[in-house]
Amino acid sequence: NTYKYGSTFTYANGIYTLSGTTQDISDWSTGYNTINNTHYTCWNAEGTCTTISYINYTTSFIAYYYDITGGKSVNDILNEMLWNNDVNRYNSSIKGIVDSWYAQNLSTKTNMLEDTVYCNARNTTSLGGWNPEGSTTSDYNIKFKNYTSNNDISCANETDQFAVSNNKAKLTYPVGLATHEELYTLTNNNSSTYYSVLTKTNTHWWGLCPNYFYKNAARVRYVLSTGYVDMYDYVRFHYGVRLVVSLKNGTVFSSGTGSATDPWVIE
Repeated sequence: NTYKYGSTFTYANGIYTLSGTTQDISDWSTGYNTINNTHYTCWNAEGTCTTISYINYTTSFIAYYYDITGGKSVNDILNEMLWNNDVNRYNSSIKGIVDSWYAQNLSTKTNMLEDTVYCNARNTTSLGGWNPEGSTTSDYNIKFKNYTSNNDISCANETDQFAVSNNKAKLTYPVGLATHEELYTLTNNNSSTYYSVLTKTNTHWWGLCPNYFYKNAARVRYVLSTGYVDMYDYVRFHYGVRLVVSLKNGTVFSSGTGSATDPWVIE
């Protein structure tokens, strides 16, 4: 079959029509790598449809794509996934674990804790095959701020600034996970130097920051059991959790040195 692909489209009366730069491909195995700037298709030769598809990654035998309806485009999909005001309407599994542990162990200490921001930075450095302007579909990853190591602790998007007081990224309790920038700053990415918060453990454990979106799955930063921080993996893996809280100014500890064997005691 011959299918038409386009760089953009028009939409009227419930119908998408491919436009802009268009091309016809009859043999996918030889033509799949030529759609760099023509990611939209109706999967027919006419180039009209009620549901249009946006292809973000291809191989010689498969296409990863997302169906779009109602006049929406890839820009709308990106906004719905990453930046809309309602992107945080569902809790993650790990947030449920964090909240449960806090409720059982720290809920009586809330008066000592700041309502600080835990930054789940989803601002992008590269859209790869998701680029609405077109790009090679062999560069398919959405790369986030923490794709490369850095110590920039800023948080650009309000919907990424998780806090009890932020209705667009609302936390139940003032607790979260360590960001990659915080961990990277503590260790200077030196795997032979371990600070008190990065002592060796019997398991790897998750940080907070997304690294990149790979085809149809997210990869997130984590810390090795050795204390080395510059790692990332699929969120489907079962790693440990280490919670982070922020003490209010003026809070003091009564004993301890801050080490793993002699932690600070705050009463």
